[in-house]
Amino acid sequence: MPGSTAAKHIIAIGASAGGLEALEQFFCHNPLPDSVCYIVIQHLSPTHKSMMAELLVRYTPIPIRLIEDGAQLHANTIYLIPPAASVTVENGQFQLRQRQHDVLPLPIDTLLTSLAHHHATHTVAVILSGTGSDGSRGIRELKHAGGNVLVQAPEDARFGGMPDSAIATHCVDCIAGASELASRAAQYLQPDEPVAAPDTTDKTENDILALMLERTGVDFRQYKHSTVSRRLQRRYNATHRPEPGRYYPYLLDHPDEQRILYDDLLIPVTSFFRDGAVFDYLAEHVLPELLKDTQQQLRVWVAGCSSGEEAYSLAMLIEETLQRSANSAAWKLFATDVNDRNVQRASMGVYPHSIAEEISRERLQRFFIATSNGYQIRAELREHIVFARHNLLSDPPFTRMDLVACRNTLIYLQPEAQARVLAGFRHALQPHGVLLLGNSESTQGMDDSYRCLNDNLSLYQRTGGHMSAMTSSSRPRSRARQAALRSRPASASLPSPSPSESSKAAPMLELLKQSLIQRYAPPTLVIDADSRDVKRTLANVTPFLTTFDGPVSTHITDLIAKPLLPTVQSLLLRCRTQNDECRSATMSYTIAGQDMQLQLVAYPLEQDSNLLAVSFIDQQHAEASPNNAIVDDDYVHALEQELTQTQHDLKATIEELETTNEELQAANEELMASNEELQSSNEELQSVNEELNTVNAEYQSKVAQLNQLNADLTTMISASGVATVFVNNELRVTRFSPDIAEVFRLRESDIGRPLEEMHNHTDYTTVIDDLRRAIDQQQPVERELITAQQRVLLARITPYSEPRLQLRGAVATFIDITDVQRAQQLQAVIDALPEHIALIKYDGEIAMVNRAWARFASLNGNPDCRSCGVGSNYLSAMETAIAASDGDDHALLAIRDGIKGVILGTRNGYFVQYPCHSATEQRWFLMSVAPVANHDYAAVVSHFNITEWYRDDRTRTAQ
Repeated sequence: MPGSTAAKHIIAIGASAGGLEALEQFFCHNPLPDSVCYIVIQHLSPTHKSMMAELLVRYTPIPIRLIEDGAQLHANTIYLIPPAASVTVENGQFQLRQRQHDVLPLPIDTLLTSLAHHHATHTVAVILSGTGSDGSRGIRELKHAGGNVLVQAPEDARFGGMPDSAIATHCVDCIAGASELASRAAQYLQPDEPVAAPDTTDKTENDILALMLERTGVDFRQYKHSTVSRRLQRRYNATHRPEPGRYYPYLLDHPDEQRILYDDLLIPVTSFFRDGAVFDYLAEHVLPELLKDTQQQLRVWVAGCSSGEEAYSLAMLIEETLQRSANSAAWKLFATDVNDRNVQRASMGVYPHSIAEEISRERLQRFFIATSNGYQIRAELREHIVFARHNLLSDPPFTRMDLVACRNTLIYLQPEAQARVLAGFRHALQPHGVLLLGNSESTQGMDDSYRCLNDNLSLYQRTGGHMSAMTSSSRPRSRARQAALRSRPASASLPSPSPSESSKAAPMLELLKQSLIQRYAPPTLVIDADSRDVKRTLANVTPFLTTFDGPVSTHITDLIAKPLLPTVQSLLLRCRTQNDECRSATMSYTIAGQDMQLQLVAYPLEQDSNLLAVSFIDQQHAEASPNNAIVDDDYVHALEQELTQTQHDLKATIEELETTNEELQAANEELMASNEELQSSNEELQSVNEELNTVNAEYQSKVAQLNQLNADLTTMISASGVATVFVNNELRVTRFSPDIAEVFRLRESDIGRPLEEMHNHTDYTTVIDDLRRAIDQQQPVERELITAQQRVLLARITPYSEPRLQLRGAVATFIDITDVQRAQQLQAVIDALPEHIALIKYDGEIAMVNRAWARFASLNGNPDCRSCGVGSNYLSAMETAIAASDGDDHALLAIRDGIKGVILGTRNGYFVQYPCHSATEQRWFLMSVAPVANHDYAAVVSHFNITEWYRDDRTRTAQ
């Protein structure tokens, strides 16, 4: 029976097509302890009865159970998912749900996600052979919640779809063959040892974190020590280097391990519309208020966006709010993360099918496109979002934000780092802007900067007051970090630069300098004169930049707002040629619905002749310079004429293309509809294919089982010693045993030939007729026959019929009953004698008794002959009687010795007269023991009732 103790560890195994073979290998090489329970999740047909339990039981002694709703998880038990169901685990109990027919089944994702929420640190996920991507989302959740993930190597799997999808998540701890995964899993089931605290350990861990800072630009020393230590300990165990001193050299030499540790330390955990109450409150109270001003663009920043689910959730919420209020306000959402891989994944906007459990059907249809790999965000929503890499601890914050969302990031940081990030958010927010934190996070200690809107939901609002520009961390940047900053593309809102390294000598002067720049300096771009790339920004240049999707470019043609681009290019050309300051004419420019009088000024930087600066000066708030060098009016006029002609040409081209575009758009919509239908059909076919593969694997195993059964049957027939022959309904030989040679002359080559053509060694001339009659009438036939060696055989013909397979035939067995007949004849002879007779074997066992013996035993209180019948031991009965007399009955001793003498051959016979009185009668018997010349029997024991003779003799003697 399955164990009754609760499971300490859980091995959650996901398998699909080709998974049966992998499961067999896993359990055949399983060294895991008895404290483990196994949950096996497969893609099963809802109408097909799974044979998995019957198949697995041959490869493991562990008890196997079908999952039941509400059942407890017991140790040393394998649990199998029932068909047409999905399973979750909560508080050590299974929860079963019926599968929804209109949703693609993803039972592996469903289970792993629930384990991530309730049992993550005690769970190891194992992904085996299968097609599709089921499990990839669940392992990401489990991994980031503290669990471990093992995957069958794609080259070892029959179908590599599921292993490949799992590996692509970069959340896998181990990739190995199915036969190795169980032993690898054992390494992750050991309890994490507490991290030692000696100085050498702390120093080595500091070296590790310093290396990560050098290689990634992220200072994990500002993260909570307990969290970092646990994550490091997991990597120590996973790499079989349980001590920091052994792990550090390995980390130095293995860039792949650096990436794995980097991903593990960042702990990105997210999902769509996580904590629904938060999003309900935003939709009902916050977003409608922020979107009231239809002339102002709504700006939202999702910091620590991970793989993008929260950013897209907010984007969907904004679109729905605009639709409900018939509002057409513009909006932009900036989503950032320190992990460039997360940014890339989020930017793609592709998610697995399992998100259907988190997102309503209406939202899926409106904001997503179904693909073979899952769901993809529609372009209409994606174009509002800018994804970029951003380090909250070292990069300057964005500005002019109406809403900042940073959930469950601060909880991993040291208090000092938390305060610095919160101060940065205050700088990023507009006056009265809203800050959304995680459930376990707050703005404690910054009451002068934020007021609470909803404490339960961790919603806060920035309070009034001016705040100086935020400075970045004062720590020296590594060469890798400097290179990353130089190569990182600018976002749509370029942040202000951090202070120079020389500011360390005079921090107060540098702070004053930065404050003055923010207050009084005009927005300025520093541009490379050769490449025309923007190298640096000063003050808020965002109103003069364009917005775009896709990869971020720093070239002025991509970055400068289109109305300003010709003027900027002209100024840069003249400034580079004249190496002197150049100014544009004053022009009208609109920002957030308000017109301004703008003048552009370009000038070379003295300290680097290859750098030019372009400043944007609001003439309504700036004094005119006496040295204005206005751009040549003729040159500007020529550019304007050229632009006008280009606009006319473009308008004509657009008009020509509009008609074609409308037709193409209609055709494209039809193709998209057809494509969605095909994708849906493809998903259904894929699901059916997986189910068929599972059924096929079970059938293959069943065939192997039948082959084994056939081999066992052949062996049994051969070992039985019974002559046997099988024939079909045409009386052709289909199978026979080697002993059939005593009856028919058959060889292997005779299979398929008619039996009547075979030579018969017996007098059974009607065997063919009996076979036909047995098959036709479906009645057995028995005959006795004699062989050429004068052996008596019992021929028994038994018909068989299988209507479903249209099989009919018969099996004929020929059993040698010669010895049985002889024994029957001997029994008949001794039964005819009045004496009580028993045949005894050499060990004293009674082999045969006659009727008189059995009748006498019955009359004397032993009706079933248990102590003196066939199978009992006559000598043992004598010993029992001797023991009952304490060994003083010399007559019994003499009888025992006499019987033994005859059995052993030391005496030719033995006779004794003895009394055997009953309660109602006095009786005397004569016992005779004579040897038998037979290898089966040693002696014959006879008891003659001589009571009458004895009485007559006594009478004669008395006279």
